[in-house]
Amino acid sequence: MEALLLAAGLTACASSLWAAPVPGSNSTSTLSAVIIEGNSQLETNSLRKAVAAAPGKPWDENVATRSRNDLLSYYRSEGFLDASVSSRTEVQEAGMVLTLAVVEGPRYRFGPIRVSGLEKIAERVVLREADFQPGDPYRRRKLFDLQSRLFALGLFEEVSISASTSAARQADILVRVKERPTKWVKFGAGYGSEEKERLTLSLSHENLFRKAYRLELLGNVSRIWLDYRAEFMNRFFMGTRTEQRSLGGWRRENREGYDSEASQAASSLGRQLPLSWHGMLQYRYQHTTVYNLNPQIAQTTPEQNDSSSAGLIFTHDSANDPFLPARGARMRAAAERSGGFLGGTTHLWRLSGQGSVYQALWRRLIGALNARAGIVHETGPSSEVPVFERFFIGGSNSVRGYRERGAGPKDLLGGFLGGKLVMGGGGELRFPLYRRLHAAAFAEGGQVGQKLTFVQPSRWKYGAGGGLRLLTPVVPFRADLGYKLNPDPGDAALWRVHLSLGKAF
Repeated sequence: MEALLLAAGLTACASSLWAAPVPGSNSTSTLSAVIIEGNSQLETNSLRKAVAAAPGKPWDENVATRSRNDLLSYYRSEGFLDASVSSRTEVQEAGMVLTLAVVEGPRYRFGPIRVSGLEKIAERVVLREADFQPGDPYRRRKLFDLQSRLFALGLFEEVSISASTSAARQADILVRVKERPTKWVKFGAGYGSEEKERLTLSLSHENLFRKAYRLELLGNVSRIWLDYRAEFMNRFFMGTRTEQRSLGGWRRENREGYDSEASQAASSLGRQLPLSWHGMLQYRYQHTTVYNLNPQIAQTTPEQNDSSSAGLIFTHDSANDPFLPARGARMRAAAERSGGFLGGTTHLWRLSGQGSVYQALWRRLIGALNARAGIVHETGPSSEVPVFERFFIGGSNSVRGYRERGAGPKDLLGGFLGGKLVMGGGGELRFPLYRRLHAAAFAEGGQVGQKLTFVQPSRWKYGAGGGLRLLTPVVPFRADLGYKLNPDPGDAALWRVHLSLGKAF
């Protein structure tokens, strides 16, 4: 049995006590000490944290009831399903003393796991999501974790988990599920201020070979790009919690200053990390053909390029909503090396990072801040960074008021040159208007360039404005009106409408 004395002021008379002197207080209106006795298997510090009552807080009769319930709930969550807690109080000069007496009883262990409701999905898909085995000490939170992971697979409409006790002092687990359809055909149509009309067709299978493998075939077409790709995902690579992805695709783009076609193959291994972080190691090979180049861009970009690269990517997502978060953060940091011992004709390294934070400010007014930075630099045989590997800024997702990629430097023919460095940031105030209709006011800025002096805030391009967001069941539709705060000399187009899907950040 453990003993803990956190403060003096009373005579310690039981197994564990924490107390605080309360000068000048009424002895029956203030809680001066909480004593826990009878615990032998759980540490006193953990029990103290489980009980909301604490010395120095106001006292009433409900404090004892809430404290008993807090302690009993904690014991049962830790596997002591037969535990009981009683309380008694004593009036002392310093205030009320609350004693919680625990009868722990035996600690239960996990029993067998049964699964019901499966039709097309194999039982092992459910069982491998459990991070406990029969015989492990029972902890209720592991059932909540299992339920969350099963929902995250995207394979089930309903998941419920129950535990029943047996004479063998074990908790037998029953997982009830209702499967979602695993084969999908999705068609989408949209309109954006840059790409204009856009069509998307997707074919996906979420339970390939009854092993929860995912295969997706996707096609996108708009006025400025055409894209085809296939992606395969194994959620449990080699029986571990490592996620393996393989991707192949082809993309054609028509940009200001050049056109390009790129064929790509990539493979990655990813893993969920603590504190809402995810890490991924990726290899990528890409062959790019560039044509219709403006003369200035042609000086730095060969028509044929082969890039063989490896990179490490970390992402963090603690936002409480995918589309309109009121708290939390999203962050991404990446490092990539192309060429060198990996081969290819493009030799460079790249570092980039981006982060957004969200906070409810007043009632339903939400503030959001975003910042980004990056650098890419040629190495070895490469004398310049090709245009399709550079950073660009401007448009609906960076500096609104400017067209896509339009806030950076241009060549003599108006083609966008991009830069080896990028810096930018901005903020939004978001608030609801009516049901699914929301509004936002924003201000942001940024710049790209070849040297650090070119991307300092004094040389940023800035934009500000407001817009509307319509929350649809799939993705928000966004309409923004942006104004250039410091346009280039002779630029008379100060206002720009941005129509897009999804969030700005």
